[in-house]
Amino acid sequence: MIISKLDYARLRERVQRAKNHAATTGSASKVLSDKIFSKANEAKIVGSVEIPPDVVTMNSIVRIRYLTTQATMDFRIVYPELADITQNRRSCL
Repeated sequence: MIISKLDYARLRERVQRAKNHAATTGSASKVLSDKIFSKANEAKIVGSVEIPPDVVTMNSIVRIRYLTTQATMDFRIVYPELADITQNRRSCL
């Protein structure tokens, strides 16, 4: 996995907020946040200009194709506060 320095810093901040929220509310999201951040820590962290063109980053538009129907769906990967399913913006968390 490759992640830009900027995305890593922003993701780390959001994961910390999610963990703090989970600690105060008893939410199960702490486990998910820990898993996401663990994966991010394993990633190669590079400058934005070093990201290869075929790597999905924050604000990338992704197209998936269902193998059984060949139907496609496009959506943008965004930070949680920008997620909006009606606008095809999906949270990275």
